[in-house]
Amino acid sequence: QKVDKVLLDAPCTGLGTMRRRPELKWKRSEKDIYRMSDLQKLLIKNAVKYVKTGGTLVYSVCTLEREEGEDVVKYLLTLSPNYELSPIDGKPYLYLYPHIYDTDGFFIAKIKVK
Repeated sequence: QKVDKVLLDAPCTGLGTMRRRPELKWKRSEKDIYRMSDLQKLLIKNAVKYVKTGGTLVYSVCTLEREEGEDVVKYLLTLSPNYELSPIDGKPYLYLYPHIYDTDGFFIAKIKVK
């Protein structure tokens, strides 16, 4: 069954949480970023199937790595002309940077299904 709104808080490398979890720099490798990106692409491709026409998919990860954020969203947008970014505060994506927002690092995108 399709719904108006879907939130995909995808599993990720968690590199945006490094200020609270500094050990991550020793536990993560570049391979992890690409492995997670592949998984995220599968998840977002599946999640959007549950969004009604006119509905919204919000994609979120607690990392600021381009491969896990923008690249995953751009991949989804290539799959159908019926998917388009919905701006967040006038920007295509929302980045929450720890040094600006005093929070973990997050990437968030809002995708509209036409």
